[in-house]
Amino acid sequence: MRLVGEIGSRLTGWIVVAIVTGTVIAGLIVGAQRADNRPATLVITNGRVYTPDAPDATAQALAIRGNQIIRVGTDKQIAPLRGSRTQVIDAHGGTILPGFEDAHVQAAGDLIDSGGVDLSDAFTQALVAQRVRTFAADHPESPWILGHGWSQAILGDGSSWRPRLDALVPDRPVYLLNADGSAALVNSQALDLADISRETADPADGTIVRNPRTGLPTGLLLGTARLLVEAVRPATTSRADAIKALAARAHAAGITSVQILGVTPADLQAYAAARRAGRLTLRVSLALAAGPGFSEADATKDDRLRSDLGADPLLAADAVWLNAGSLPDGPAQAGFSPAELTRVATLMDRHSWQVLIQAESRGVTAAIDALQHAIQANPLPARGRRNRIDHRGPLDRSALAAMADADLLDAQQLEHTRLAARLFDWAALPRTGLAPDPWQMLADEGGRLVLGSGWPGAPLNPLVGLAAAVDADDPPADTDWPTWQTMRLRAAIDGYTRNAAYSSFDEQHQGTLEPGMLADVVILSRDIFSGTPAQLDDTTVQTTIFDGTVVYTRPSSTNTTEN
Repeated sequence: MRLVGEIGSRLTGWIVVAIVTGTVIAGLIVGAQRADNRPATLVITNGRVYTPDAPDATAQALAIRGNQIIRVGTDKQIAPLRGSRTQVIDAHGGTILPGFEDAHVQAAGDLIDSGGVDLSDAFTQALVAQRVRTFAADHPESPWILGHGWSQAILGDGSSWRPRLDALVPDRPVYLLNADGSAALVNSQALDLADISRETADPADGTIVRNPRTGLPTGLLLGTARLLVEAVRPATTSRADAIKALAARAHAAGITSVQILGVTPADLQAYAAARRAGRLTLRVSLALAAGPGFSEADATKDDRLRSDLGADPLLAADAVWLNAGSLPDGPAQAGFSPAELTRVATLMDRHSWQVLIQAESRGVTAAIDALQHAIQANPLPARGRRNRIDHRGPLDRSALAAMADADLLDAQQLEHTRLAARLFDWAALPRTGLAPDPWQMLADEGGRLVLGSGWPGAPLNPLVGLAAAVDADDPPADTDWPTWQTMRLRAAIDGYTRNAAYSSFDEQHQGTLEPGMLADVVILSRDIFSGTPAQLDDTTVQTTIFDGTVVYTRPSSTNTTEN
């Protein structure tokens, strides 16, 4: 009987504990629900929320508290979170997306303060000439005519630019930086001020392009030769002002995060200063430049820079950028040989840096080989690898397979691709399975496509990239290329959002619209999932929200109210 009594007593105790525990848990749940029903600071309603993993979902609205998304659902489900002080934005049926992340920006070094005339979408010599002439006429007070963003496609043989610029701007020096900062076009006055003549020797890693008949400089300066004019031209703006201007330009395009390639320690310090001063209104991931000859000592210095910066939700610098060009070496390229590219990539991978290689044409193969060697030579870094290749050249199926085997990210600049399409020589490509941009095929095979603009080489505008991605125009009739160089809209959006966030090791905090994610959001003027792809050309950014705060509203838009 004593045993029965003990069992009964214990059973009663267990029941009491269970009841108490259940009551506590229920109280916690109710408390959590009540806490979750506290008014949101900002609510977006009457839109179409992009949910990549649930394409048929009918989410219309989302709620933000502070700098986090707290709920996504229908207008009815979000309604309880609207309080007397909640800011309410009516999306008017437009698409609600995560804030875009531009994964390929080159606002570093000379480009951070390039200023002047924007040539990023001037893909003909006539258009470049028109822009320069108009800018000079509109700015008679400017002692120099400065510009940036021109494409190699406008060069021709390069021999006629000096007299052409002399005719366009006869009274002032002209300095026009190209899209990636590797070359400049100048007129006679700029050459004279820099004391560049027939007798001037080429600097190390640079070329003063000369007329083969006369030996006179043509006005095209490659590599470090452009620095001869950089030394005498005025800076257009301070780096702090340039960073502020970049953020404003990005917000107007719906961009809340950027990955900036090719930065120097001085660039890093400028961004860090903006962060300390509270003036950094973008999430910025920096990729430091490393060139041929980069040593173990150089890697250690970069390690210290990374360590000093620490963990920060707004600013990171843990990637390295290698400009492999097209290989073999040319005067406008960074000078990497395949062996040197492999050595530096392997070195930085060993130091646990994310390795980004810019490559074109044959350089893509060398880049894949270099990153495969790094994988074989080094242990896996603690946070894993997300090495990638940035390119705009064609890939064949073997290259795609090799990239997939090495788990390499494929980074493309679609804005540039679309704008340059009129100059693309389809007939010149050999018909051996190559395709100019096999984007959807890569996505279908499980590859992760990361998208960016290449600004200032192309407009800082993801909507242009989305239009390029889904543009179904066939190649010319006399070629036999398939049409699978296009991709589906959802895959393209992922390239500018969650895939880009994955590339910057930040997919746990941004890139999708889910509770707990950072409140970086863009609202477009229409539902881009209905209608035709051509309507993307008429779509605009209505509102950009960064870290829970509205940072851009289209001037004509009146969609914000208080409830």
